[in-house]
Amino acid sequence: MAERRSVPLDNFELFRTWLVTHAKVYGVRTDMDVAHHIDMLVESLERYLFETSHKGKNRRRRESERRRFVAIFQRKFLEMTDLEYPKEMTPVDMRAISIVCEKLEGKGCTVEQYLAWLFDDFLPDNEQFCPPYVKFACSDYAVTTFLFKERDVIRERRKNEQVAKEEQDLLRRARVLVRTTKDESVVVLLKRFAEGGIMMSELRKEILQREAVYEKAQRGK
Repeated sequence: MAERRSVPLDNFELFRTWLVTHAKVYGVRTDMDVAHHIDMLVESLERYLFETSHKGKNRRRRESERRRFVAIFQRKFLEMTDLEYPKEMTPVDMRAISIVCEKLEGKGCTVEQYLAWLFDDFLPDNEQFCPPYVKFACSDYAVTTFLFKERDVIRERRKNEQVAKEEQDLLRRARVLVRTTKDESVVVLLKRFAEGGIMMSELRKEILQREAVYEKAQRGK
């Protein structure tokens, strides 16, 4: 099996530039579907470039999250028990904390929210788990109980994220329409949407209708 070789980051930037430039040179953006997928590919390349160039920052951010977890845990342990936390944080503890931080982040929750719930709400009503050790704070039972309690908030957050994602896709398609059809009415629609004059459902309906008209005209050529 051939050895997989890493591709220099500059190659992705060069390809992105080449794609944007040649899409204009060859006029392929006149096809709605092609223009839409070019935009999606360009966006994917830009996202990859951004995320790759920020890997070091992401690693530092994760380390900062672990340190914050430890600091808040130890402070709340002291407040609850009037005792310093009796154990040093081991590499096993830090790995467990990393997993919890990732779980919380994946659900849109913060370390502060989780530990506030654990010490202020859960433990006072469940003294059999006191005094709490990091192992318990990082247990599936504790984390899952918190996420279950927050399920409605998490569900609403996911819904809002989906709406935002759908909105971005709709706005991207509208911009493609403006570029390919020069239809100024789309610009008016976008302005009305930005000002709250129309709902997203109405904007979607208008964009779909204009896409259908444009595609029908293209097939008739």
